[in-house]
Amino acid sequence: MVVITIITIILSAMVSRQNTFQERFRVDSKVYDLAIAIRQAQAYTLGVREFACSSNGSKTFDVSYGVHLNTANLNQFAFFVDANEDSLYNSPENGAGSCYTQITSLTTPGITRICGVVFGGSKQCYPADGSIRDITLTFQRPNPRPVMKFVNSGGSEITSLQNHANAAMYVYFGYNNQPGEIELKLEATGQVSIKYCGATCP
Repeated sequence: MVVITIITIILSAMVSRQNTFQERFRVDSKVYDLAIAIRQAQAYTLGVREFACSSNGSKTFDVSYGVHLNTANLNQFAFFVDANEDSLYNSPENGAGSCYTQITSLTTPGITRICGVVFGGSKQCYPADGSIRDITLTFQRPNPRPVMKFVNSGGSEITSLQNHANAAMYVYFGYNNQPGEIELKLEATGQVSIKYCGATCP
């Protein structure tokens, strides 16, 4: 009985650790999916990647690529072609502008909050203050720096974050059954960094 009890305890601990590892792996992979999508948008734009945006299949080289996050569904993000280079995301069902969209679904709970900040200021986050409805970042050749647009619930760009030369975007991912967060940061220079926090990231 003692041996069986010990084996049961060990197996329970192993299963628990395995579940924790699997959840961490699933979330981590989605963080890197977003980081790769940002890098992909930058590389495609600067590398002058051709794309067929018209119905007749004619190809163009003068498009920008970007990534879009919306608080209405934080369990996904969109990688898109900004055909008219207005640095805005227009989903295919809403007409022209974004001639190609690839949606990536995230592991629940996926993104827990998104934030914007201008260097030296304080973060504006959703859902903490509800000020941000969506974030769109695009790259415009030949500049490797991202153009980041932070839009409020009224559909207007947030005035305090309009200084794109000094703005940064933060995206936080959480876990279902364990503490901690993962922070993905896109700086004004185009640098992407990832940081792990044992608790809620500051």
